[in-house]
Amino acid sequence: MPVSPQIDEPQSGNQQDWDRSCRNLMLGFGCVLLILLLIAVHGALRIWVINGELEIIVEVHEVKNTYLGEMRDAIRERQIFLREMVVSDDIFDRASVVEANTQAASRYLVAREGFLNVVAGSVGG
Repeated sequence: MPVSPQIDEPQSGNQQDWDRSCRNLMLGFGCVLLILLLIAVHGALRIWVINGELEIIVEVHEVKNTYLGEMRDAIRERQIFLREMVVSDDIFDRASVVEANTQAASRYLVAREGFLNVVAGSVGG
């Protein structure tokens, strides 16, 4: 029977290698997890910033849509008033329709100025 040679410290050398490998593996996974955490935090911060910018854009567009709705309503009213002026035979009735038409025109101009101010502010800002 052959005699196996004995090595003085086979276990201690393997144990040190094993410990070193485990430590390196844990450090590697820890670094990967840290990088993933940093990427997630950076992404969350970017989303927060973009969300704030989008809120401003939505607010501006809501104001623009309000002004455009007022302009549309004033134009529609003026169309109705013009039709009433044409079909009306009574002079006093025509005068009241002309007055209402003038008020609708004034509302249109106010809404138009507001809209143009918002557009000028959003282009410049």
